[in-house]
Amino acid sequence: MTRNEAGFRVTQEALANLERMMFKLYQEKAKYHPQQYYAVMADPLVHEIRKLRAEIDQHIGLPDFDQATEAYEQARSQSPTPAPQPTTQVVQ
Repeated sequence: MTRNEAGFRVTQEALANLERMMFKLYQEKAKYHPQQYYAVMADPLVHEIRKLRAEIDQHIGLPDFDQATEAYEQARSQSPTPAPQPTTQVVQ
């Protein structure tokens, strides 16, 4: 897990490298027949990409955002809806 800025940057670089590898494999997938070969070759890349993305999400606080959003939506749904207020229109 990325615990500091240097670790965060290393994780980002590793993710970028894996994404480039995955893209190259995807571009060349027509070479692999049957298609299961593509899946077998891509599987470890996909697994590691998802793992690193989860580490980055944790580092930048996305899980905390998701929890806060969920709590906000839950509180909002439990509070009574305020009645609409009449609007006054100024005529000049």
